[in-house]
Amino acid sequence: MKAWKRIEPTKVTKVGYRQIVTKTFEMPAGHIETFDIKERDGWAAVDVIALTPENKVLIFEQYRPGPECIMKELPGGIVEAHETDLQQVALRELAEETGHHPGSMTYLGKLSYDAYTNGWRHYFLALDCVPTEAGQQLEANEIGGELLRLSIPEVIENARKGLMTDCGGILLAYDELMKRVSK
Repeated sequence: MKAWKRIEPTKVTKVGYRQIVTKTFEMPAGHIETFDIKERDGWAAVDVIALTPENKVLIFEQYRPGPECIMKELPGGIVEAHETDLQQVALRELAEETGHHPGSMTYLGKLSYDAYTNGWRHYFLALDCVPTEAGQQLEANEIGGELLRLSIPEVIENARKGLMTDCGGILLAYDELMKRVSK
């Protein structure tokens, strides 16, 4: 298989705080195709699988307007264009959404958000997460969100049933999570 050749110029349209990037490609057979892709080139996000010393997983539950239902989510968020240290972003998002700080944090890897989104979602495993003095520092669009402490089997079951966003992080952390279930 051959990569497609991207043809410039690229058109960027801002919709709210999101961007639609219109990309044009010369296809392997020679014809031209145009695709509308979500988010800016270089877009990135981080998510954290955060475990307390008791091996409870910190989950942020909130209403999500896309699926129009309450979803369980890993703490995380968008990496701003000026940010270069993914772990610092992960630490910030963990503190804001859960009010916790980890004893240690490990990078698990990155996954594509979907076939029509620029960039990657980066996942971290945070162990021994304890509350901070500041507590949660929620953003305006996180109104009504609730912090949950779920068992590892509950989190895996929620991912299997489609009750969570960002299930890829659970897959990346699966082996480590399963070791902790048997402890």
